[in-house]
Amino acid sequence: MLERRPAKPDDLPFLLQLRQQTFRAYLAEAGVPIDADSDLARVMFKFEVAEILLHQGAAAGLLKMSRSGPAWQIHQLQIAPALQGRGLGAALLQQLQDEAAEAGVGIALGVLKRNPAQALYRRLGFVDSGENELEYLLRWPVALPPASNLLAFANTQWRVRRPKPFVLVIEGELGVEAVTTDYLHDKLLLPDWREAFYQLVDATGLVVCLNLHTQHPTYRDVRGRSSKGRLSQGEYYHHDGCSGPTKPRFVEIRCPIQPQTRGVATAVAPHRAVVAAMVQVLPAALAAAPALALQDLSPAALEQMDDAALDQLQGLLTRTVRKKLDAEGARAYFRQVDLAADAYFEPWALGESRIIANANSGVTMQHRRAYQTAHTGGVANGHLVKRWPNEELLLPGQVADPALIAALCREEGEESEDPACYLGPH
Repeated sequence: MLERRPAKPDDLPFLLQLRQQTFRAYLAEAGVPIDADSDLARVMFKFEVAEILLHQGAAAGLLKMSRSGPAWQIHQLQIAPALQGRGLGAALLQQLQDEAAEAGVGIALGVLKRNPAQALYRRLGFVDSGENELEYLLRWPVALPPASNLLAFANTQWRVRRPKPFVLVIEGELGVEAVTTDYLHDKLLLPDWREAFYQLVDATGLVVCLNLHTQHPTYRDVRGRSSKGRLSQGEYYHHDGCSGPTKPRFVEIRCPIQPQTRGVATAVAPHRAVVAAMVQVLPAALAAAPALALQDLSPAALEQMDDAALDQLQGLLTRTVRKKLDAEGARAYFRQVDLAADAYFEPWALGESRIIANANSGVTMQHRRAYQTAHTGGVANGHLVKRWPNEELLLPGQVADPALIAALCREEGEESEDPACYLGPH
């Protein structure tokens, strides 16, 4: 295990030698200056947060990390070549992850594209967040231990639970059990914490916020109805924004505080699990339909499919179900899909928001309006509202992309004759 102490000016000779030993070859390959002045400038960069790594009392490496904001930034991490390959770097990173998790923040860093250390970062859960000419930019999302019932985030302790691996339910602030507040906008989505919260949704799949009262103007009504004896598009598993040029990163669906409760469920499940479940419970007669007969629907084939291939297959499955089954037959089929995919479809609570990862590099989800019994209509039912937070809840200086917002799928209106949305690849 490596120990740490603050760096001192007396450490400069060691740090210059360490930089030459650990980075010079990678920097030269990348075309970065490696002269003495450049080395000294990099050693002095962020020297106020520099820590000397000690192994058995002797200087063995360097860590520079700024501990502020929603994500701590690792500026430099170097371990002497003689001590590499012993698991010391991994142990140090895991220790930093534990410290960050306790503080309710993530970790961000950049790694040279030719540096093999990127494999270690990815093995420890760091994911790509971008790149520049020289580096891959990686981040480690805020992680919540499955057994924990508290989450430290945005300088607040939150009461939470995990009913499923891909679901995090936030019940409210610790010690504020009897009060309904707008903690989503007042804390979780504040500019300083918004991206960190989005990364939490990316890493989880579905974040549910209970006991939430808000009248934020960005929400709009969710509408959908069946016609001609068929399901509305919202009753099929889908991503939001599937008819537009790009899908929104998240969709937030909300049940406002209102006189009438919401009786119709909304099922949410991981995209890959949904497609696998659609195949698993597909009646043999439908699997033999011309559109599917030549498809390899084996579990091994599904496991090898990327997201685009899953979208294509799901479009074929959905169109076949739509063509071959009447409305109640299709609803019965999708109720089986809900169970096989282990979907989350808890009854809506008044004042509940569900933030769903819709198109991201983490756990991408799909959702649908899910009647759990035969749908006869004419029953009073509370309404839902929705928005795309990443695209519509703008930070100061940001401007909405009109092409993206205009691409709202027809889930919110009457049934479309154009099959390009949920019934096609999405």
